[in-house]
Amino acid sequence: MNRMVKMTLKIVFWLYSFWMLLCISGAPCHPVHTGMTETESKLLCWKALLAGPYAGRLLPCIPERYSAVGIADVVFPAAILLLAAILAAFRKWRFAAYAFALFAAVWFSMSGGYLWYWK
Repeated sequence: MNRMVKMTLKIVFWLYSFWMLLCISGAPCHPVHTGMTETESKLLCWKALLAGPYAGRLLPCIPERYSAVGIADVVFPAAILLLAAILAAFRKWRFAAYAFALFAAVWFSMSGGYLWYWK
């Protein structure tokens, strides 16, 4: 692998790490919901982080009009995950890992958007 490709992969790795850290940091930093204890609220935020596009339905602080899940919100991440599974079936492990990383970025970005909604 030449030097330029290695440098590009390092930069992409650090940008991806920063992006995932930003998405995951939305759960512990989310304010406490009304009518809940702090522990219940934090547990609900961690559940919402794993819910992807359905996080708006879990969080009581998101208005009903913004919590609707469209067909593209489900099909796009599912297509990326299916691509990762197909690549893994053909033993293209590196590309399957790239596709799964893209799926994780899209999934956590959708839920991170809801968690950062009231920031």
